[in-house]
Amino acid sequence: MLFLPIIAIWTNRNTSLLIGEVRSVKHDTVTVVIPSSVKATWYPVTISCYYPTGRTTYMGDSVDEKNPIKHRFIGLAHNLLKRYNRKAPFDFGDTVVLIGAIPYQGIYYVRDTGSPKIRGRADILIGLKDTINLWKNCLITKLTNVK
Repeated sequence: MLFLPIIAIWTNRNTSLLIGEVRSVKHDTVTVVIPSSVKATWYPVTISCYYPTGRTTYMGDSVDEKNPIKHRFIGLAHNLLKRYNRKAPFDFGDTVVLIGAIPYQGIYYVRDTGSPKIRGRADILIGLKDTINLWKNCLITKLTNVK
């Protein structure tokens, strides 16, 4: 019998946010079954990684160039940001949950933007020693009621 893990995100308040059950993992695609009790709108995205090119993000946040992944910053494509598309689901400063990009799934903060030419992409800020990859068929949603 094959047991696949439950994806749960641990918050800083020692509570977990149940996301779903992993059904299969093939190459760069993770199939997750999300229970109907999770009331969230999930958006499909392709996840890529980027290195800091300066000491600040688009929002002016300082970035630790030696360990930038500790900030948990994510940049979204223009079609996903309200600043560039009034029907978009996300805005700068939102807290989002990302699943499917192992080992980087979890909670991130929208503090940067991607190229205006690329649609449906989320970019994770990582360091030079971190694993770089491209993950297709990932999911992202806004985490509400975060204090």
